Amino acid sequence: MTAGRRLGPSEEVLLRLDQVMSLNFTTVARVRGSLAPAQLSDGLAALQRRHPLLRVALDVAATAFVPTDRPIPLRVVAGGDWRAEVEREVLERFDVANGPLGRLVWIPGDDEVGHILFTLHHTIGDGKSGAFAVRDLLRAVAGDELELLEDPGPVDARVRPVARGARGLFGALRFFAAQQVGDLVVGKPAGARRAVDAAPPDRTVVFCPVELQADEVAELVGRCRAHETTLHGLLLTAFAQAIIAESGASVAPVLLGSPVDLRKTLVPPIADEVGLFVSMLPYRTKLDVEAPPWDVARALRRDIDVQRARGAEDVTLRALPVAARLAGAGRVSVAEFGRRWEGALQSTAGLTNLGRLPIEPQIGGVLVETLHFAVCPSILGVTVSSATSLAGNLTWNHHFIAPFVSRERAERISADAVARVRAAR
Repeated sequence: MTAGRRLGPSEEVLLRLDQVMSLNFTTVARVRGSLAPAQLSDGLAALQRRHPLLRVALDVAATAFVPTDRPIPLRVVAGGDWRAEVEREVLERFDVANGPLGRLVWIPGDDEVGHILFTLHHTIGDGKSGAFAVRDLLRAVAGDELELLEDPGPVDARVRPVARGARGLFGALRFFAAQQVGDLVVGKPAGARRAVDAAPPDRTVVFCPVELQADEVAELVGRCRAHETTLHGLLLTAFAQAIIAESGASVAPVLLGSPVDLRKTLVPPIADEVGLFVSMLPYRTKLDVEAPPWDVARALRRDIDVQRARGAEDVTLRALPVAARLAGAGRVSVAEFGRRWEGALQSTAGLTNLGRLPIEPQIGGVLVETLHFAVCPSILGVTVSSATSLAGNLTWNHHFIAPFVSRERAERISADAVARVRAAR
């Protein structure tokens, strides 16, 4: 990127949310192999040359990306706890005025096993961006020449016709109407949030990582197929049931969010560039915490299929900037915008599912054993989850905002969700 550009509408929404409370996300790779800080520094320089959005800062007043020549910073934490570092990284704000909007933490361990934590500001990336960036970093360390890419531009300019012009505006208004009807018919979404007073600066993230090995994952996928649903549906339903059970309710209205990768459906499509190419599909129901998860998981799958068949993910992308404007983004104070957004748009639970990543675990002399995706939910909700599959293994992470959900409660919800998945037959 040789010159700045205005943020697209979706990028601006995430900027406004991040102003209230950090919306960072961190990709964590547990790696086995010899890695030195100097190698990582050289790899970061190559990574930054490849991806234009890793060479930008933010002019907030102009809502624009501007070039920066500052390198991606590297912090080495010898003997550190990677889980604690994740909780720090997803919360710690970037110096957006100077950039860049990415940073790396290297935690070396024993027996040539360590953790790479690559954190991005959400305006310039999504979950797959983080995974591709870690892959490219390790490719550069291995000596591969990285192809230089162009700035893909705002995702909003690549949506399908269903979300453009008057047709897109009508779809956005229909989306809002559906949410209002959902509140009336199903009920306001319940969740794990406790009525405590905590402004965004006083909030923290509780990160509960879960790892499932390939044999167990294959068995779970088989069970899901037998019940005509998906692993995504099972994981999200079980997580929501654990949240509602912890609240003390037996049946409650829920709003479940499923972020959707848009890379293949954009016009033209996107490959593995670093950028923001994600939307979200909502699903509402009344959830019984004692019922087997299969009925809800099947209904969730059907609803997602129906929504995607009519291009709803593109329409949602159009709707969220409208929602931000209605909440006063850029016109009222950051704190007031945050209060309005939280009062109107809160989900029970979400699952960012990166699926099976097209990444080979062995990259040069380094083996990527696991990949985790971690995020600060910001003001989108107080309970979100993420799933990533690599070489058949699955990481399923649960994220909570404290003090609304204490660490003790978060760990209890996480353990309950895992138990529900394993018990589902």
